[in-house]
Amino acid sequence: MAFEADFYIPENIIGYTGDVDQKPTVYFKRVEPNGTITFGHITQNWFDGTFGKSNSPNVGREVLRNADDYTIENVNGAMLEQAPSIGFRHPSRNQITLLDRATKASTRYKLGLAIANFTCQKHWERLTADEQEQFTNGAKYLYSNE
Repeated sequence: MAFEADFYIPENIIGYTGDVDQKPTVYFKRVEPNGTITFGHITQNWFDGTFGKSNSPNVGREVLRNADDYTIENVNGAMLEQAPSIGFRHPSRNQITLLDRATKASTRYKLGLAIANFTCQKHWERLTADEQEQFTNGAKYLYSNE
């Protein structure tokens, strides 16, 4: 079964960062019956600074979080997602494009492909703290010969 399959569904898509035709990061949220907000995202493509090389530890479905003070918006030309009550802050280099009633069906379809194509939890959450530090400090591929 896909990781968090009951949450990562088309109805919960709220927006995306990046080019809709180039595997954007897709953002999801759901308002719970108690008023809190569950949120997460699917990263489809992430580059480590070496042109054309995609680092897999950050690709896949994010672990879900829940807070009553969740916000996602563009600040100073870039997306900022945060929930201060749980110490969560996730900035992006790109602006978020939020979906609304005018969003084309073709855009919604392209975003929905992330759900089918990326069914696993991100590898990042499975790395040890030491491995995350190595990766952050420049390790390119922790589990390969590259």
